[in-house]
Amino acid sequence: MSKFFDMATQTPQVGQSLKTLRRLAGLTLEQVSERAETAPAYLSKVENGKLVPNNVYVARVSMAIAEHLAEGTRYFETQATYPG
Repeated sequence: MSKFFDMATQTPQVGQSLKTLRRLAGLTLEQVSERAETAPAYLSKVENGKLVPNNVYVARVSMAIAEHLAEGTRYFETQATYPG
């Protein structure tokens, strides 16, 4: 048995997970699409279970969301004041 996780064998849950992550990050479909360099219509179809993405696509979209969250974390870290 292979240890490789193949998105193509997954059901539309993958798209729903991406949609949930995007919404939790406070990003629009267009914002994630731009960051991930994909078409908003394609991402919408993935999120709604009409298309099942490959591993590379899921990684690109996930990284786009993660980078947005990391930028927010860095911003708040630079704004924080620590008692001295």
